[in-house]
Amino acid sequence: MIACTYHPKKPARRCCESCHINLCQQCIKIDNAIQEKFLCPICESQTKHLGYAHAIEPFWRRLGKVLRYPFNPFTLSYLAGLTLFLFIAMLIPIPFRWIFFIFILYAIVKYAFAVLEHSARGFLTPPDSGLGHLTKNNWIPLQYIVVLGAFLAIIWAVWTYLTLGLAIITAASLLYLMPASIMLLGVTGNSIHAIHPIALLDVTRAIGANYLLLWLMMVVIALADGLIGLAIEQGLPTLIGLPSGFFISSLLLIANFHLLGYVVYQYHETLGYDVDQDFTEDEDDLPSTHSADAIRQEIHILLEKGDYETAKKRLKHKIIKEPNNLEIHHFCHQFLTEQNDRPGIPRHAQQYLPLLLAAKENNQAINVIKLSYAINPDYKIKDANIALKLAQLAIAQHEKGLATTILSHYRTHYPGDKNMVEAQFQYAKLLHEFHHDTAQAKMILRSLIGRHSQHPKIELLTDYWNKLQ
Repeated sequence: MIACTYHPKKPARRCCESCHINLCQQCIKIDNAIQEKFLCPICESQTKHLGYAHAIEPFWRRLGKVLRYPFNPFTLSYLAGLTLFLFIAMLIPIPFRWIFFIFILYAIVKYAFAVLEHSARGFLTPPDSGLGHLTKNNWIPLQYIVVLGAFLAIIWAVWTYLTLGLAIITAASLLYLMPASIMLLGVTGNSIHAIHPIALLDVTRAIGANYLLLWLMMVVIALADGLIGLAIEQGLPTLIGLPSGFFISSLLLIANFHLLGYVVYQYHETLGYDVDQDFTEDEDDLPSTHSADAIRQEIHILLEKGDYETAKKRLKHKIIKEPNNLEIHHFCHQFLTEQNDRPGIPRHAQQYLPLLLAAKENNQAINVIKLSYAINPDYKIKDANIALKLAQLAIAQHEKGLATTILSHYRTHYPGDKNMVEAQFQYAKLLHEFHHDTAQAKMILRSLIGRHSQHPKIELLTDYWNKLQ
């Protein structure tokens, strides 16, 4: 497996030849403005596709999943029905019994090839719980018999007209090519194609050395089937043993055909086969079309490379493109904080705070403004309305010190603001009730009453002034 440079446990899907890095789905930067434009997150150049064979989980790591594949409600029910059919067949006279046997053989081979074709298309769960597989490719069991017959005829001809030794070699070779033949028959539905020497060799060449591993896995499953069948035959009466052995053999047959279909899926590019489900990864591994997730991954890669300035510029550009995307602002604040960018944190807060208040993320708003004042005690919030809202929010959340800090700057920062009376009144109340600076509070109230005698809140101001006397 070619691993992602930044996620070693994940397969790479594309590579950047300029930066010499491999990228998994998460790391690829997708340019939504240009169809199928998959960019490098570092240099932003077009990346090169690495193919799927190395990215799809190798078939040899799926032996457990292969063996568990038939254990689903529909397959078990289907095989149980055929097993019951076989049991009934054994109770009826021999001439009619063979009709049942032929139907059962046809049905199991038909379903096995349906599983192979379904798996080869990229679907890793069994065909849907209907009997649709029995309504198409109706001749495939007979074609399978034709293929087996052709192989036996070749062996017989070599034995008859040449030598026994060559016949044994031919039989071994054809046995080795049998998985390739079954795969070809399953995906093409053509028995001629399935016995064509060049087509068979093309399959083995496309899979490479792993074809031998596939063959050995199938032999192991077949040997296990034989040993289980032998044990059942010796331990149970024929009436019970034969149906039981058939059921187990059918399970292993379905597993084997699923394995063959999966191999076609894994190597579909080199085999020249089109699939419907092109490499389904876990949802978390797919390239993010969510703007915040995409930029987060891009910045993570740039930081790993140590390119802080480029990361900062990319994030700034993203905010310019999507100024109201709160998730991007969340990430930007986190980024600036982790990088200890002291000038950047309060500067970004000017855009961040209004969005937080609009989204009613009050706790985060309080944290951001506190951090901004900690960095710059003379920090000025550009929008007077936002400043007042933050002060009122701080009072409501018992952050009286923070509210005092905001309001203490209000007169100098926003001279002539329409909310000056409200802001100064709140400031006077904080001075008296929280800081116990009644003298300063009285000075502010005296000034407000003298300068704003026609203000709608004049009675409230006067009442509070009298309270302080």
